[in-house]
Amino acid sequence: MKVWLDCFQSEKPETLQAAFSEYFKAGKFFPKPADIAELIALGRESSKVKDYQPIDAERTKQEQETKEWQQASEQARRMLAKLAGRTFDPVTNSKEKLKAQAQQLSEQRGKQQ
Repeated sequence: MKVWLDCFQSEKPETLQAAFSEYFKAGKFFPKPADIAELIALGRESSKVKDYQPIDAERTKQEQETKEWQQASEQARRMLAKLAGRTFDPVTNSKEKLKAQAQQLSEQRGKQQ
């Protein structure tokens, strides 16, 4: 029993159940840990290919530009900042403000040289 526990202690119960179910469909003998491990590995490989869907970058960009997404994003940022013990000011943290600060630093460095 210890061998089985050592082999599969990190596996989810549903993963093990699926592997054993698959084995018992065709297996004639009691399975060895290697038999179940092989079925788990095969299941992972087949699910990677089957479930893969490429991201539609254009659709994502359009969605992120909507007013609803912007509001939800700002609300999430506020909550995360609060959890981290900081304040969130959308004006202070805006891309435009950060670009302006970067430009000012660049100009200051240019004057120093």
